[in-house]
Order: sequence, then C-alpha cells, then structure tokens
Amino acid sequence: EGVRSGVNACICELEEHQHDASCYPEELVYQNITALVYTDETCTELFDNSELDTTVKIEIKGQLPVAVFAKAYPVLVEQPDKEVLCAYDITLYREDDTVYEPTGDKNITVSIQTAELEDSLQDNEQPVEVYYVPEEGEPEVLESTVPEEGTSFEAEHFSVYMVRAVDARAASNVNNLD
Repeated sequence: EGVRSGVNACICELEEHQHDASCYPEELVYQNITALVYTDETCTELFDNSELDTTVKIEIKGQLPVAVFAKAYPVLVEQPDKEVLCAYDITLYREDDTVYEPTGDKNITVSIQTAELEDSLQDNEQPVEVYYVPEEGEPEVLESTVPEEGTSFEAEHFSVYMVRAVDARAASNVNNLD
C-alpha cells in the first residue's frame, strides 16, 4: 500500500523505495529558454536556421524548474477553411528527461517566430490567430499578442499549438450577410 503525501497527494511506494518526483516540490525560477526545434517528431535532426527565409525560433518564458529545456517539432494540422501558417508540438523536459507540465497557476509565455509569420504580419493588419490543438476535440483559440516577427501567447500546458492566418475579407463577409 502507498502513503499519500505532498501537495499533489501522490503515492510513494515505501516498500520498494520508489519515489515519484512529484512528491517533492520543485524549485522554480524565472527563465527565458529557447526551444530546440527539430525537423520532425523523431527529434533526431535539428531544424536548420542558416537560411533567412526558413528561420524558426520558439521561446518559453516564466517560472520553470531549474535546468528545464524545451523541444519542438512541426506537425501537420489540417484546417479546411483557414491557412495554417505553422503548428508545433512543444514539450518541456526536466534535467532527467522527464516531461514537465506546469500547474495552472503558472504564467508561462510562448513566442513563436517564423519566416511565414513575419511575411503574414507584413501583409495584414490582424494577421494571425493562435490555437491550442487538443488530442481530441476542436482547436481552442487563445488570446495572443503580435510582436513584429511572430506571435506570443500564455500557455497553461504544453502540446500542439497552431497559428492560422486571419482572412479579413472572410471576417467582414460574415458580418455583412443579408
């Protein structure tokens, strides 16, 4: 039998001397980290940022565990009625390579900068929308800000995030239906 302890009421197996890391509070410090961006889900080849027209930069800022690092890779998200500019699966890892998920009370900001986003920003006044893409269900729009070269948003957890183009003409047509 396990014994309940800690804020998360996790179970530590005393007989086998196995302790879940979540039984112990983690030291969190404010950090600004840049994700390692890979070419695909195998995370074996880093994205090549040497060409200016293919630059990708993903930054995560907030209260995070010491020595945390981030990995991201592009994913295909199909949206029949909107242009998907980019979509990335973003994951945070502790120093021991276990996945870190922040609790809901942590303010963590994610910034995504790509050449496609920068081009879209130059072409439109309200250029993009950011969505959290759950494993099941419909994408959920997030409140975001749009700096010059990308977009930033608050993340409560890490998973797939998608940035879609906003078609100003389609939005105005919806408002002018007879």
